[in-house]
Amino acid sequence: MKMDLVFENNGLQTFPALEGNYRKISVFNNQLSQLPDELWNQLTCVELNLSCNLFEHLDTGIGQLTAVEMLDLGHNKISSIPSSIGNIINLHRYLYVHDNKLTELPPSIGKLQQLRYFNCSENLLERLPDEIGEMKSLIELNLSKNKLSKLPDSFAQLTTLKVLDISYNKLTDLPFQNYGLRELTSRSNQLEQISEEITQLTHLRRLDLRGNQITQLPEYLLELSKLERLDLRWNPLSEIPGWLQKLEDRGCIVYT
Repeated sequence: MKMDLVFENNGLQTFPALEGNYRKISVFNNQLSQLPDELWNQLTCVELNLSCNLFEHLDTGIGQLTAVEMLDLGHNKISSIPSSIGNIINLHRYLYVHDNKLTELPPSIGKLQQLRYFNCSENLLERLPDEIGEMKSLIELNLSKNKLSKLPDSFAQLTTLKVLDISYNKLTDLPFQNYGLRELTSRSNQLEQISEEITQLTHLRRLDLRGNQITQLPEYLLELSKLERLDLRWNPLSEIPGWLQKLEDRGCIVYT
């Protein structure tokens, strides 16, 4: 019988002893800075939560945990993800690496082709590997609060993506080929205009463009027939066009 090892909010400075084979291992919110080598032998573990600690290094041994379905590494001080993470092929529920010190993602991240939810916000990413387009099962992707100035062309391959947050980066363009998108949040980037290509996002319901450099609103936004919320606050708009009323008349909430 598989057991759970749960030591959360305990102020631990030493990783608890691993005395069996565990289904779930959680050391959430402690003061841990070192991971024991024995952890990489937990081949029955399906849920691993190492978040809210002081870890700076992640050993390549993590790639041995091929049964893991949910992995939370958020709120640490990790500066790099080993390429062996691509070996965790059963990782399909969640991967959280937010609030760390990552400057890049390994190309092997593309091997996580079953992963549905990926949070990589609050890091130091300046670019994404082209292989990110191979994560063909992604439904929700959070890249907010990084230093991205461009998204790779392979981003168009993420056709199952429904929720995308790219806020607080340095982007000047929006991704327009992710046809499944329902929610697109691009708050506080460097957008100056909205390309007509946005009309390709035929399923889009929520569009958040707050805090950019947009001066004019194109009337082709009316073609987004499923749009329910449009947020344009804190842009230097030269005027509020009258046609926005048409969006509101059909039930879309518009913030200017």
